[in-house]
Amino acid sequence: MLQPDLKSGSGGGQTADTLVHHEHRLDQYENLIQQLYQVQQDTCTTLNQVSHRIVAIDNRLGTLFTTMQPTLSVVTTPRSVRSPPLREPEVKPSELFDGNTDRCGGFLLQCNLAFARSPSLFPSHAAKVIFLVAALKGRALRWAQAFLSAYPIETLLFDRFVQEFRRVFDHPLQQEEAAKRLLALHQDNRTVADFSVDFRITVQEAGWDELALKSIFVGALSDIIKDQLSIREEPTSLDELISLAIRIDNRIRERQRERGSHQCRIYAPSGMSGTGNVSELQTPGVEGEPMQVGRTRLSAEERQRRFRAKECIYCGRKGHFIANCPFGETVRPASRGE
Repeated sequence: MLQPDLKSGSGGGQTADTLVHHEHRLDQYENLIQQLYQVQQDTCTTLNQVSHRIVAIDNRLGTLFTTMQPTLSVVTTPRSVRSPPLREPEVKPSELFDGNTDRCGGFLLQCNLAFARSPSLFPSHAAKVIFLVAALKGRALRWAQAFLSAYPIETLLFDRFVQEFRRVFDHPLQQEEAAKRLLALHQDNRTVADFSVDFRITVQEAGWDELALKSIFVGALSDIIKDQLSIREEPTSLDELISLAIRIDNRIRERQRERGSHQCRIYAPSGMSGTGNVSELQTPGVEGEPMQVGRTRLSAEERQRRFRAKECIYCGRKGHFIANCPFGETVRPASRGE
């Protein structure tokens, strides 16, 4: 059988080159397939090894778990008891609200603090409304009963409930009324510390500027505190003025306790002790002679002169003030023979 001469002619030469090229490519593909096959074999071997290790680890874990099962049961028993989340402490207003319009703002403030402290206890509007209503009594509770009969608590927004609650019960003092109360405040027999609490509360309601408040505060103090403030440098702020007045008051009361109960005359409105039984006031003079004052009280001019001269109102000498006058207990009737 005759075979075509592939190398004869130009066409035969090109066919031969093509066949050689394809043969070369087939050899490359065969080598590549052999390499891939080898990689696959290596991968299978590795996977088998990993599989055996996993099985071995699983067996060891099973054995270990079986061995430690009694211990785990003992440990997990108290955990199962503590598993429920701890409830946050519930905070209730200190007093039930009875509808007193002066207490409405403070009552709502306590409720808001309870919501902020224990938010998990009040996840919905209904929970907040229930909490607030549970703290009502008297006419406030009767109002809530009537209001909730018209607006179901399940669909009521808390803000809407508070809005209606404020409209009925929240009527704070107007600034004009607070200003009248501020002007009517007086220390009387109270301590300055106690008086200053009421003063600061009314100040917040009145909303006056600090310069006016300083004058009002001094004017409401007792005469003895005014006397002591008048001989001291004026504080620059209301807070400093109140602190200074409290310190003076505490010092005077401490001296009062030291001298004894009969020294309560130090708080007489005039600032001087002048009972009808006292005829003279003896204070050692330059040479030990007593200073005779007699039955009369100090005049306003004399008091002002002693203020400016920084002299003691009681004995008229310098170097101390009436709060710590060393001659405060020397009051006695004058000797007739002197």
